[in-house]
Amino acid sequence: MGNRELIVKNHQIMSFNKIFAKMQQGQEIFWPGCAILSMGSEITEKTYDLLKTKIPGLSYSTFCCGKPSIYVNDGKDFEKRINFIKKNLDENGTKKIYTLCPNCFVTLSKFSGIEVQSAWSLIDECFPEEKYNMLKGVKLSLHDPCPIVNDIETTDSIRSILNKMGVEILEFKNNRDKTICCGKKDMLMALHPEKG
Repeated sequence: MGNRELIVKNHQIMSFNKIFAKMQQGQEIFWPGCAILSMGSEITEKTYDLLKTKIPGLSYSTFCCGKPSIYVNDGKDFEKRINFIKKNLDENGTKKIYTLCPNCFVTLSKFSGIEVQSAWSLIDECFPEEKYNMLKGVKLSLHDPCPIVNDIETTDSIRSILNKMGVEILEFKNNRDKTICCGKKDMLMALHPEKG
């Protein structure tokens, strides 16, 4: 196992260790995903609080979806990780997952046996009016992630949120359902950066 695989494997070990990760009980759960969690607790906690204005009983998970395990150690640990997730969701009585991460959306939709919804449409619905135009005059380009290339509702919700914030979106030629890979597909940037 190479150095890069070891880093990803250690990430997965910590992401499934109850010392570092938690999952609350509840029928509906917010599952930010590793990429969002890496932005810091302030962002994820504020997002969670905003989502609770729409779903007061919403619970919270800081576990990884396990997708990185598919690409290390010949995928041998993935089944163990997804079974761990399914067992915990079942024990917690979870019926629906809301996630921000496109990889979590795809992985949990495919393997958890539970309904998964992008949380971006909920954020758009309950976006606080006091945050409107907070970035007025800012111009940003938005890359649509390839795992959700056909999820037009999510891509529209993200654009709506940015518009509410006053952002002028500079669209790439290849956007929404015509997006192209950013180079991170299947852990390429972590495991094989030269290919990514």
